[in-house]
Amino acid sequence: MEKRDRNPDITTCCASCLQRPDRLMREPEMLHRTGHKRASARDRMNKKSKRFDPDFPQPIPLAEGSRAVGFSEAQVDAYIRKRIERGLNH
Repeated sequence: MEKRDRNPDITTCCASCLQRPDRLMREPEMLHRTGHKRASARDRMNKKSKRFDPDFPQPIPLAEGSRAVGFSEAQVDAYIRKRIERGLNH
């Protein structure tokens, strides 16, 4: 195994194994990255809505008993990639 100079605490076997860990982003950043307004995003998260999108990132509670939520950066990125692929195939 080799050590990477950028972060001496990360040890990997190869460059493809060195990936940025997933992080949680708050709603304003998710809205900015997806390009949706709050009402539109909440429609896409609501399973009872006619605009529900199963690919849309779902909120993750930040603390038990708290209303604060975050969104997985990996899920947001995957949603954006799927939207781009759908757009290119039309």
